[in-house]
Amino acid sequence: MESTQESRLSGLALSIGAFMVAVGSFFLPRGTGSRTDYVPLIEIRAENAGLTHTTSMLTAFGVLLWVAGLVTLWRTAAKSHSTSDALVGSGIAILLISAVLYLALTGLQHMIVHFLNHGIGAGAGADQVEGVTTMAVTLQGARAGLFMVKELCEMIGFLLLGLAVWRRAPFGVPKTAAVIVVFASCAELVALQVIEHAHDLTDAMLPVLTVGGAITLIWQVWIGVGLWRGSHRMIAG
Repeated sequence: MESTQESRLSGLALSIGAFMVAVGSFFLPRGTGSRTDYVPLIEIRAENAGLTHTTSMLTAFGVLLWVAGLVTLWRTAAKSHSTSDALVGSGIAILLISAVLYLALTGLQHMIVHFLNHGIGAGAGADQVEGVTTMAVTLQGARAGLFMVKELCEMIGFLLLGLAVWRRAPFGVPKTAAVIVVFASCAELVALQVIEHAHDLTDAMLPVLTVGGAITLIWQVWIGVGLWRGSHRMIAG
């Protein structure tokens, strides 16, 4: 597989985009309470509106770069009609759906903070406080639902992409990395199912999702850097 300027730019966009999304997500204010207790969560984000908006915007820009990288990676990695190429195409298509959901999440986050700080219409008067808080909590609940679907799409997308690289990469580090991503994605899927059916275990399952997300982040950046340097070893034999 030849190195092209297109694949190099794909690698750069993939690496920078994934890194920006990770930084934006990491610094989004969360507080120290339970993730399922929405009132203190939305309040701490509204109190830190500047940081919340900045991290959300950083995430949105990162997602757009990530999409550009994924689309070009699709064209770079899928050159035939083999099973591996079908897995690459399916995995990236599902990841693109997760990207759309991620952009929707950043928009919802902006509006939740806006409503809490500025109210509706004429402003956040005393008569609006209860209604605005109820609206914000409702939107946060909707955001949580979309976030869970986004996570599901990411996990399945990386699982398929990992399987494709596992099948086609040479023995050594590339294949080992793909195997790790596949097992990490499977562990995340199990953790997500536990959270969906046992909400009281949400905080206990978060480390699994965090570690799995870190593994896929490192893998993407690694692939991106390799493509930027003109190497396709991380995605093809």
